[in-house]
Amino acid sequence: MTTNHIIIRPDRLNFPLATCNVGRLSSAVLTIGGEIPADIDGLAVQIEYTDATANPPATARYTAAATRQADGSFRCYLAPAYFPAASNALKYHVIATDAEGAPRWLGTGNLRILDNPANGSAVAPDILPRNLYAYSPSRNCYYKVIAKENEYGEITLDVDETEVQP
Repeated sequence: MTTNHIIIRPDRLNFPLATCNVGRLSSAVLTIGGEIPADIDGLAVQIEYTDATANPPATARYTAAATRQADGSFRCYLAPAYFPAASNALKYHVIATDAEGAPRWLGTGNLRILDNPANGSAVAPDILPRNLYAYSPSRNCYYKVIAKENEYGEITLDVDETEVQP
């Protein structure tokens, strides 16, 4: 699984964090490192969705907890449900909890959810459909194309003689 690397710079909160590109209905892993303050006990990632069609516009935030790694960085797994639709206008926020239990904002970045040609399925789409037809302009009909194996194991294409009218 590809990991999005997020580098925290508390002295540069006015700069956005790295843009995360994910697929619609795909999972994602964020590795969060950099200059994470020493008094941080926990860390979470919030995905911010804004519904501009609502009056007034409504904002929802979905939060995923991150796990501290041996090297001091954090790893956050985001399930496919976090990415229900393609969008270029989303934000994610890195929120920490300090030793006193108080929240601390560590930065915001852009989130791009790209369309998924497999529609969120783990099954790869077929290269060609199982029932492939070839059109004959001279006869104004279609013929089913079939792959056949000969006695030498060679694959050849054949055409079913049954005409299919458009």
